[in-house]
Amino acid sequence: MTTLSNFEYHWEWLNSKNDPSTNKTEFEWTLFEQKIQKILNESMENNLKKVQYEINGNKFEASLDSKLAQKNLITGYERKMRMCSSQKNNLDENESDKNSGWFYWQWLDENNNWNTYSPYTTIKLEENYSKFLSNESNLFKITIDDLNRTFLFDFKKMTQTNDKTKYTRDIKRVASDVTNVKEEKIEIEEVKETRTLRKRTHVNYSETKQVIKLKQEESFDENTKPSVKSGTKVKVKKEKIIEESEEDKNQNESKSLKNRKKSRQSESDEELNFKDSNYENENLDDENDDDDEPLIKKAKSGAKAKKSSSIKKEIDEPEEKIKTIKYSGDIPLDEKFTETVGFEYKIYREGEVIYDCLLNQTNLQYNNNKYYLIQLIEKIKPKEFLVWMRWGRVGKTGQSSVQHFGDDLNAAKDVFEKKFFDKTKNEWSDKDSFEKCPGKYDLVYKDYESAQTKDDVDSKKNQDEKKDIPASKLDKKTQDLLELICNINEMESVLKEMKYDSKRAPLGKLSKSQIKAGYSVLKEIEDLIKTSSGSNRDFVELSNNFYTRIPHDFGMKVPPLINTPQQLREKLKLLEVLEDVEVAVSILNTKSEIDNPIDRHYDQLNCCLKPLDHNDKMFKIIEQYIKKTHASTHNNYNMKLLDVFEAEKPGEKEKFKDLGNRMLLWHGSRLTNWAGILSKGLRIAPPEAPVTGYMFGKGCYFADCSSKSANYCYPTSNKNIGVLSLSEVSLGVCNELKQADYDADKLPKGKSSTKGVGRSEPDKNEWVTLDDGCIVPCGKLKNTIDKKDLASYSLLYNEYIVYNVDQVRLRYLVKVEFDFEI
Repeated sequence: MTTLSNFEYHWEWLNSKNDPSTNKTEFEWTLFEQKIQKILNESMENNLKKVQYEINGNKFEASLDSKLAQKNLITGYERKMRMCSSQKNNLDENESDKNSGWFYWQWLDENNNWNTYSPYTTIKLEENYSKFLSNESNLFKITIDDLNRTFLFDFKKMTQTNDKTKYTRDIKRVASDVTNVKEEKIEIEEVKETRTLRKRTHVNYSETKQVIKLKQEESFDENTKPSVKSGTKVKVKKEKIIEESEEDKNQNESKSLKNRKKSRQSESDEELNFKDSNYENENLDDENDDDDEPLIKKAKSGAKAKKSSSIKKEIDEPEEKIKTIKYSGDIPLDEKFTETVGFEYKIYREGEVIYDCLLNQTNLQYNNNKYYLIQLIEKIKPKEFLVWMRWGRVGKTGQSSVQHFGDDLNAAKDVFEKKFFDKTKNEWSDKDSFEKCPGKYDLVYKDYESAQTKDDVDSKKNQDEKKDIPASKLDKKTQDLLELICNINEMESVLKEMKYDSKRAPLGKLSKSQIKAGYSVLKEIEDLIKTSSGSNRDFVELSNNFYTRIPHDFGMKVPPLINTPQQLREKLKLLEVLEDVEVAVSILNTKSEIDNPIDRHYDQLNCCLKPLDHNDKMFKIIEQYIKKTHASTHNNYNMKLLDVFEAEKPGEKEKFKDLGNRMLLWHGSRLTNWAGILSKGLRIAPPEAPVTGYMFGKGCYFADCSSKSANYCYPTSNKNIGVLSLSEVSLGVCNELKQADYDADKLPKGKSSTKGVGRSEPDKNEWVTLDDGCIVPCGKLKNTIDKKDLASYSLLYNEYIVYNVDQVRLRYLVKVEFDFEI
């Protein structure tokens, strides 16, 4: 504890402990011992950002900036830290004032994660917060040194606002309930992470970030044990023949599928019993799975197992950039295989069965978020079969192994299928009816036929660049628009921001059934939230299921629990983007005779786009529609109209259901979604999706306020070009609602749509009626509700929802520029 100004401070660290009764790891915040408190406090007084010290002979380094972590310099293992403060006169235990005690400060990021402020910012916050409590003011400008930026803090609303961008975040001051001190107790796993393989491997591994030791046990050859420095690869060149139990030998004598299944079931029972007695061991972190070391069986029925090599990589490696390389037009090989072995190979397939699988598993309890890749690979000349496996934490290269089987296809298939069973407890022959087993990996379904990966797009683009490309037949404005909305790299970037792991599940390869499964899990989470019937264990299990089915990359952070409506909506947005991207990647790679790539994309969108002259009457009307209906509350940007395109989907006019009361209304969406929208039209959320993200039920949503829709473009100062649509919407008789109703899609008799009535709407005296009778509500926004009734209206601006896509006809696509410098 130290005293700075009128405050006292102490330090806490996140401790992990094993519960003997459940054999599971639990986490708790713990006070540093006094000598470490003193070191940390002296470092603060000297304005240091990092400090090193020893505990039990182990060297540690504490980062006192926004990272706030204690790192073991031997293993590289990191634990979270935080600094708490207390006013001197608020330490009386009997005092009931809400400000008494120890406090730390946090801010909410875009992923709904609470992050702790750095110690230096905490001091500034406490000093200004004490002024707020003294009724001086609720607004304070504070510079956050780590960012070198100034923010306006509002301690009444508990928000921080960027002084330049005006972006606002939530903040909170949290009371610490830590009273325990764990002196000189450093978990042994922090010094040395030991992973012991099951008896069938007879290999024990001890790994740290400095040294990898391969320890001799039974038949493992001592001569193969290397000692290496950090950052180098370990290559075990000598063949390792690992003895199996007598029972396993007998079971593996026959090559029949029946006996292979019996062998696996026996092994499965043994593993399940093992898991019951030590569940945590089954779920150790991904880089060091117990059974991730490859098995090399003795030769069966006279066949000899060929040379095998196992390539290990250090844990503290940089994040990889995954690419896939196609050979002879077949399924992509893992890039790390081509780097290690070569290019003269392809994935083995038997008819419709492709021997390629990606497995994924997330366990929030143990901070596991890992993948496992298995590929059976064939070399044509000379004939040879290999099994390639790679596993690790999502976002990391991890470890890998390759096993050579010469021309013995059955031996290669047996190893592939056995590893698949070991990891999933599902038979490879039954993969089409795959069922996720508790504590095991899930199968990430890939759509090999209907979609291609980003690398396929890049490959086609490279081919286009190498040959002479004829000039585009489209006008320049349409070409620019197509370049904007058909950008695969931008799609990948957006999904990365949403934490989706496009490395393991490349764009367009995640199947519709996988996305559907994601919706189903979110629906289950929604039911728990609505009924308040779910325990923390229920939310953990369902969050695990979601992250396992929809791969995410959180780096080394624990995947966040999905247990609030806000988090549910965020994941719904991700699935919606994935659906549009799946459509976009699919159509952008449809075979075509058109040589110019832009013209080819335009043809595949199947939507006629014609730019309007800026002097055109309709252009002027839309320009006014944007300006007059830009809400005063959306004041962090202005919009400049760049271009307007007449848009028409073939057949949409004929299918259009005219129920009267036709209005030209706004719809905004991310740039990455427009290729899918233009090609398939606006779609309604599937039955599997929860209704939480849809205020008035599942339908197509529109607005008469331009900025309300523009917000759904998610613009930033760096990505300030957006696209909105103006659609003719046949509303018929609206069911007008003041408050949210998730069952609004069940319309009363005689109603054809829902209108969420806002407090402000466009002035009807300025509305324009087009020649075809469609109304453009382009009047200036004004308040239409009596002040005494305002509280009964939950919306600021109108929303219009239809539940039949035939009531929607796309008329215009509008390209705008967002100006945040206002």
